[in-house]
Amino acid sequence: QKISPQHLLRKGLPPMLIIHGTNDQSVDYLSTKLFADEMKKFGNDFEFQTLEGAHHYIWYDRRFSGKVAEIRKEFLKKNGYE
Repeated sequence: QKISPQHLLRKGLPPMLIIHGTNDQSVDYLSTKLFADEMKKFGNDFEFQTLEGAHHYIWYDRRFSGKVAEIRKEFLKKNGYE
């Protein structure tokens, strides 16, 4: 609870992307999904991408690193960072 971002939720936050694996043993998937749902309720520009079967360090896993790079690139492009 001490490091939870739940207490930071409010309207007007900058665009945000979270990519989360369903097999993450460090950060509970459900808590991240709940955060995503709350961000959307506030109307923030928030993108939540799920990678089925991915663990916590998804960018180091060759099975997922390409997909992570693709998602990140599209998010940045969408927000004007080409």
